[in-house]
Amino acid sequence: MKHLFAILLASAMVFAFAACSSSNDAPVSQGTTEQEVATDEEKEEPAADATEEKPVEPEQPTGAEDEQQTITGTIVESAEDTVTIQTEDGQELSFSLSDDTDRSQTDGMLTGNTLEVIYTGAIDGSDTSNVTVVQLVETGAEVE
Repeated sequence: MKHLFAILLASAMVFAFAACSSSNDAPVSQGTTEQEVATDEEKEEPAADATEEKPVEPEQPTGAEDEQQTITGTIVESAEDTVTIQTEDGQELSFSLSDDTDRSQTDGMLTGNTLEVIYTGAIDGSDTSNVTVVQLVETGAEVE
């Protein structure tokens, strides 16, 4: 009785695996299957060679826009989520600050104090919309 139960269970498992592994509903002739297999193998081989030749690219781009850059200026205006500085050449730049911005080296961001803005991205003229501020470093008022 145990052997009969084991045989029935094994045959049920074989049918279940065969039913689950079938991906085509339409019957396919044997010749077509061989051609498809050969086509799939031909497609896979160049792809395997191509991946071996190419170095693995990092997930994040390493362009100039992702490098940290620093700009220094005098604080003209500051709020909770923005700061405006005037650079040495007289250009005013407004930066949006996020919750991730490191403000540990600031003390009130008072107007007239010098502020270093460490950022990633690119400043286009006075447009700072493509910039992410990483850190702010405030020093005392400029000595003139």
